[in-house]
Amino acid sequence: MQVMWTDLKRWIARFFVESIKRMDVDSRKKLREGVNRQLNRPAVEERIRGHLNDLSRGKAHIQEFEILKVSKAFYGFFDRLIARYTEIIPVEWEIHREPRKPSDRTIAELQDEFVNKTEGFHQQIYAAISAFIKLLSHVAPRSFLGQMPSASVTNFLNFLDTQIEGISAQIDILKKSTGDYRTNYIDHTNQSTSHDWFTSSGFDGKCRIVYYTNRGSGTLLPIPELSFPGLAMHTPFPAEAYCVPPHHTDTIGAFISVVLATLAHVGRQENNSPQKS
Repeated sequence: MQVMWTDLKRWIARFFVESIKRMDVDSRKKLREGVNRQLNRPAVEERIRGHLNDLSRGKAHIQEFEILKVSKAFYGFFDRLIARYTEIIPVEWEIHREPRKPSDRTIAELQDEFVNKTEGFHQQIYAAISAFIKLLSHVAPRSFLGQMPSASVTNFLNFLDTQIEGISAQIDILKKSTGDYRTNYIDHTNQSTSHDWFTSSGFDGKCRIVYYTNRGSGTLLPIPELSFPGLAMHTPFPAEAYCVPPHHTDTIGAFISVVLATLAHVGRQENNSPQKS
């Protein structure tokens, strides 16, 4: 399933230029409909349903009922994930918009909103992966469940990386989202060093947040995440440590890819299990 991120970016640009600054209900509805189309959401959900139907076939009625319940819960988390993603888009494009008018919101106001919505999005990524783990616990074959960690999202992602080929890059993005970023800079800030942040808008049209620590003795650290396509440079910044959360576009794409690849993998295992032979 190809997720057309370039088309998505172009569509958002056209939509945002034509829409009002403070979007009304109808404008927000149109934005969400456009995001769903460009994410190929109907096709993605159809593939998920197809995998789940195959995995549910032949199970007892009570098992089918449980699968139906956890599937409905997973779709709810997926829907909220797309909602969080959709909320970030207008803020990101308003930060980029030029020229600015005196009546526009200040960059500082937009930065605060962008950080708040980014944090909410990555929290929802974690929740959606947790819901996916629960879904797998009801549909995956015993051979898979016997090895699958279910108590830790990080261990679960590491496990998938060892079992399924071709998704290492996507797994790495999800681990940075749920582990490096969410754990240290959202949920458990009491366990991390005091930090500050700034936003960076690149030539690639993406706005990123950089969290950093600097108690006055920081050295110039290169930040590869702020290097843009075609530019062989690493932005230097005086800091002792830093974290750049993966961009929301890359993260939601990684989540969709991992879900589809995992369901296809457990489906193959189910078909090859002794019960099927």
